[in-house]
Order: sequence, then structure tokens, then C-alpha cells
Amino acid sequence: MNLNQKIVLLRVKNVATKISPSDAANDVRNICSFFEAEVTRNGVRRTRDSKSRSFFNSETESFPTGWIYYVKTKLQKLGYSVNIEDLRPISTLTLIPELNVNVPDGIILRDYQQAAVDEILKRTRGIISICTGGGKTIVAAELIRRLKVPTFFIVPSTILLYQAYDVFCDWFGVRQVGILGESKKIIDKPVIVATQQTIWSSIKSIDSEVLQKMSETNAIMIDECHHIRADLDGANTWFQSLEYFDNAFYRIGLTGTPGKERSIERRILEGATGRVAYEVSAAELISSGYITPIHVIMVDVELGTTISVSNDRARNKIWHSNYKKNIVNNELRNKAIIKTASHFIDNNMSCYISVNLVESHGLNLYTELRRIYGPKVQFLHGKVKTNTRQRVLRDFKNKDVLCVVGTILGEGVDIPSLDAVIMAGGGKSEYLSLQRIGRILRKSSGKTTAYVVDFTDRDNSYNKDTGKKGFYEL
Repeated sequence: MNLNQKIVLLRVKNVATKISPSDAANDVRNICSFFEAEVTRNGVRRTRDSKSRSFFNSETESFPTGWIYYVKTKLQKLGYSVNIEDLRPISTLTLIPELNVNVPDGIILRDYQQAAVDEILKRTRGIISICTGGGKTIVAAELIRRLKVPTFFIVPSTILLYQAYDVFCDWFGVRQVGILGESKKIIDKPVIVATQQTIWSSIKSIDSEVLQKMSETNAIMIDECHHIRADLDGANTWFQSLEYFDNAFYRIGLTGTPGKERSIERRILEGATGRVAYEVSAAELISSGYITPIHVIMVDVELGTTISVSNDRARNKIWHSNYKKNIVNNELRNKAIIKTASHFIDNNMSCYISVNLVESHGLNLYTELRRIYGPKVQFLHGKVKTNTRQRVLRDFKNKDVLCVVGTILGEGVDIPSLDAVIMAGGGKSEYLSLQRIGRILRKSSGKTTAYVVDFTDRDNSYNKDTGKKGFYEL
């Protein structure tokens, strides 16, 4: 060993890892910082007066524990010898034998599901990346069964709240499963399904009962965990809430869209859960026959107005008016949407029309289709009451309803019989597109192909991606 080599000790706890000695703080702070930059033809460069965002806590000299591998690797490249002291006591885990139930009849874990469980049990934390239709909730149930410790399963919506609750009740029985969300508070159970919104509300209102239960939890599982990365300053409610689970030794994220490697969005997610522990692609699941093959249909649409802007400020100023003119009120485009939906309905195939604006675009499309097909067409959005929403989704699954127009059939919603998604709202978000497409991947009796209908929305002067700004690892 080089006597002049710098040595740093990483003291690992469930939420954060402290460094020692303090002499290494500046280097670790730099490792945990991202700088504002822009993409150019020559690569990535810092913007003028570049801002930075750091995830290093200077007061405690610590960083998110999920970054251990990342920080360790960077420090070693800087010439440090890195030692790790794991201060997470396994002896404090509370074992609950009642959770060691038999797998419900009819459920046999697929090979990749079992591999994902085994890998997480070995690592104790990390991200399971399995596309929609791959059975992430089944993986979570098997992990709970194997871990046998108090667990919070956190979801982003009320639809997923009830969906996960029903699955876990099938596995562990109603007596073992609690629910926290949509005015329901049953938390005297070893397994609790909760919405993130209710958890954050409980933190803000200092609900001592919920906070105590969170502190006693030994495992947290975050469904659709990509929400953690939503706010680039790392101070979003998802990221902050997880810090209150200070005794959660097992920290597991489930998603089909973990984000691009080395992006700040991916780093934020990894800070809370750790790196991707297991990943299986949609292509692998399609080739194995686990999910439905997709046929993509592109409808060519030329926007009615050419948009020419000189800077981002001008672009943002006119975006809404042009979106309304070229997407919401584009007569030719909307006729193509109606015609496409009619084709599916006439052939007794179910379709979901995804829109971005409810009160204008969604309502207009729904009104026209409802006029033609009556109650076979339904409209779902955030203001629809839960019992109505559940009834419509049940009828949609059974194909008593053949078309739903809306905004809320997003991530995790389980409708195996769904045949097609029509991407009526436009937009460039890769994540949103993948989530919407994910609705049709699940297998169903008689379903051999799923369909995605999207639109080119051509306007060369507007669709350039040059000069894209963001925060990057440099």
C-alpha cells in the first residue's frame, strides 16, 4: 500500500452515508454535484454562469446511500483508498412469521421474476426494471413473503393503491394488509399499501401514528419509482419522504423506465434505492411469449401553422396557443383520431385515447365518439369519483366499454384485454410514451397483437432539438 495514498472511510446507514475524514469532503461534494449545461454538436458544455446542484450534505458530511458504488468508484479514480463500514444493524429487523404464506393457487413465478427476487435478496436494495405486463407486483409480493418484515408498498395513485391492495390481500389475507390513502387509514398491519401523497401529507401534518409506523418499517418498496427523479433539485416529496423510513434496511424500486444511465434523473432515483439490481427488456419478454407483440401505426399529420421562434423564451410564450391550434383544434388530426377509434370499436376491439388536456381536447373527442357509440365510450380524468372510475375500468376490462378517452390510464393500470392505444395528445416525452404504450402489453385470451397509433405532427422549424439545456454529470 502506498503510504502517501489518501484514505477515506464511508460509514453506511440506511438513508445516508457519512464520510471521514473531512479532508475528503470537497472531492465528495464535487462527485455529488451536477452542472447546468447544454447539448451542442461537439458534445456537452457548461452554460454561461452555469448553476450547479449538489446532493452532498455539508452539515453532516454525507450523501445518499444509494450512491455508494458511484462515489466509491469516483474516489478510487481520484487516488483514494476507500474503506466501507456498514452500520445498518440486521439484528433490529422485526421478523413476522405470519407473512411466510404459500404462493396463491394458480400463480407460478416466471424465471425472470424469481431471478429478480433472488438478486434483491442478495443486494438488499436496488431497482427492479421490468416493463409493464411483466408482473412487478407479483415480484413485490414474493419479496414480502420471503423477507417477512414490516413493509410499506408506496404507489403514486389511488388506482394503483386498490390494485396492489387486492393483490396483497390475495397473498397474505386481509388481516395482514393495511391501506393508507384516499381517506383510509388502516395501518396496524405488517404490510401497508400507501399513496405517496398521503405519506407526505402525514409528514407535513406531523401525524405521529403514521410517522411511528414509518420508522418501524424494515422494507420499503416504491412502485413506479421513477417518480423519485421528478424534481431535479432532489428536494421533491418522494425523495424527502423516503428519508423518514430510517430503519428500512431493504429499499426497493420497481419501474419499467429507470431513465438513461448517468443522467441526473437516474442518479436521483439511485440515491434513494440504489442501482438497477435486475433488468429485463420488453423485447426479451415478447420473444419469450410473456407479453404481447406491438404493431405501431404512424399517421402523418402536417401542422397547420409554421412556428418560427428565435429563442426558448419566445418558444415557451407561444407554445400553448400553437398546441391548441395544431393539436387540440386540428380538424384533420381529430378526424383521423375518430376514424381510428371507430375502426377498433367496430371490430369489437378496445382502445384507449390518451390526451393531455381534459376539458378541451379530451371532451371534444369523447363527445363525438359518444354521439356515435353511446355508452360503449367513456371519459376518465382526475375529477371522476373513485367508485365511478372503478366501475368504468371493470367494464373496460370486460369489453362492455370499448373506448376510454382520458388522462389517467397511465402507469401500472392493469387492463390485459386492452387492444390499442391512440396517442392523441402528442408530445416528446419518452417516459410518458413508454408508460402509455405499456397499457397494451399484457397478455389476454384471444389477443395476439397490440396496436399503438401515433402522429408525426410535422413542423421542421419547431421540432429541432438543438441547444437542449439540462443538468449533466461532467
